[in-house]
Amino acid sequence: MNNKYYFKDDTKLTNYFLCDIVIDNIKFSSGEAAYHYQKFKDKDIKKLILKLSPDEAKHVSRELSRFIRDDWESVKYDSMKKVVMEKFKQNKDCLEELLNTGSMELIEDTTGWHDNTWGECSCDDCKNLKHQNLLGKILMEVREELKFIPRDDLSKQVQNSLNVSTTLNLLNNCKGMAKNDDWILHSICVGNTAGVIAKTLNLDEEYAKVLGYIHDIGKRFGLNSHEGVIPHAINGYNYLKKLGYSEEYAGICIKHSFLNNDINCLANDRDYTDSLNENYNFIKNYLLKEYTIYEKIINLCDLMCTTKLQTVEKRMIDLLLRHGVYKNTHYHLIETLKLKKYFDDLLGYNLYDLFPEMKENL
Repeated sequence: MNNKYYFKDDTKLTNYFLCDIVIDNIKFSSGEAAYHYQKFKDKDIKKLILKLSPDEAKHVSRELSRFIRDDWESVKYDSMKKVVMEKFKQNKDCLEELLNTGSMELIEDTTGWHDNTWGECSCDDCKNLKHQNLLGKILMEVREELKFIPRDDLSKQVQNSLNVSTTLNLLNNCKGMAKNDDWILHSICVGNTAGVIAKTLNLDEEYAKVLGYIHDIGKRFGLNSHEGVIPHAINGYNYLKKLGYSEEYAGICIKHSFLNNDINCLANDRDYTDSLNENYNFIKNYLLKEYTIYEKIINLCDLMCTTKLQTVEKRMIDLLLRHGVYKNTHYHLIETLKLKKYFDDLLGYNLYDLFPEMKENL
């Protein structure tokens, strides 16, 4: 990106731009209101924010900051990206303005209100500070994800969302298509486990379940152990895209096996992931995108489930016995334990305490 594009509140790129956005069947009049709505669990505060202008929503959110959900810092980036993605998928005029920025670096100019988290303030007091420009980064991610999708297909994606019922039907229709149906039982176990974790963290329980149920959907096309992980990952991704589902669903088919944004950090049956596969570079680059907290939950739950729930440690032994030890095995073990600790820290206690039935599977 050679050029920088600074934008303020007078463009369609800003969250202050008034446009209808429907998220989880709730209609918002701006991205700003949709973002602040997600900060709270209190129903009365949520109802109030729905009635407010962008500036009023921000003001009320600050005034009522003591009621913001405890885990907000860990989910705010994902929450903002969800709002921004839906805004540009649902509003063609906004999308056109975003795509017209080409490959320029997008930076929200927050000079005047000194926000160096979501944008960049260039006043004398702020010009030498670190500018995170998170909104600009999200806009560039959304631009990259949407730029090659035909507008008509975007309209379909707005309508095509998955829920628990439709996802279980998808799995049911896959029975008998592979050597056995253990992968379906595994997927259901992953989804149910992910739902418990998400609910406890005040996240979207249904969305977490759906991602768990579909993460291995590529195995409906069969799986030969000598082919490695790439075929079922790319087959699942392409299958869901063909059905009209967006990246927020299809992406888990690729990301679920790989930790630490690294194509070689997985429970592999070889030293390195097959670089000769025609999809290798696509997947390698795809993994560089930031993982949402939901995708991290699926990463972990995939490593806690066979066809039934078990500890990460027992699952690791199962994988070692099946695959053996290779050059990146130790690396993957370390990252797996780090991921488990990440969620222990978010919860404030051992994740295993959520699953008393786990003792029966030891």
